[in-house]
This record gives sequence, structure tokens and C-alpha cells, in this order.
Amino acid sequence: MLVEQVEQWIGTDVVDPEGYAVGKLTEVYYRGADPVLIGARGGRLSRKRILIPLEGASVARDYLRIAFPADRLVQTKSSDDELNAEDLAAVADHYGAAHTAMPDELEGSKAR
Repeated sequence: MLVEQVEQWIGTDVVDPEGYAVGKLTEVYYRGADPVLIGARGGRLSRKRILIPLEGASVARDYLRIAFPADRLVQTKSSDDELNAEDLAAVADHYGAAHTAMPDELEGSKAR
């Protein structure tokens, strides 16, 4: 998955491995040049952001397919696109230590 391709997918549907709709892609977070995490929002009234590692994700013509089931995703307490230590700790706790990061290690695509 190329960096340029991922940024172009903002606003696209995000689906789980079974094709269940998770929400719309709202942000891509990078560690250096590598996209490692995405933010998505589900439903029209949802203010909560869902953070999902890009590990195992793939793109198709009309959607981004993630590797995690929709019912096993972690929602953050904050609703904005800025990452904070609490959000990233929740990601690491939920998806495993391989996804541990500090806010200053990741940069959002909107900040680029």
C-alpha cells in the first residue's frame, strides 16, 4: 500500500474482513513515511473516532478493508483528529504492544 494511495482514500468506506461497514476513513497517521494507523467515524451522528492499525489492510475500488472485525475495534474518548497519549495507550492495550507509539512519533495526513 503506497502512502499516496492511502491519503487519497480519505472519505472512503472502511469495512472489516467480512465486509461489514465500520465507517468512513477520516485520517491516516504516519510513523515517518509509513502509514501505520487510521482514524474512522461510523454513522452520521457518531462523534467518536475509531483507531485501527493498517497492518493487514488492503484497498479495493470502493473501500479500505481492515484486518480486524468491526465488533473488536477500539473507540477513543476524544473526538478530534489529534492523537493523545491516552488514545495511543488504548490502541496498544487493545491491539497489542506492536502498536505502541507516543503522540510525537505519529503525524496525521492533515498535518503534512
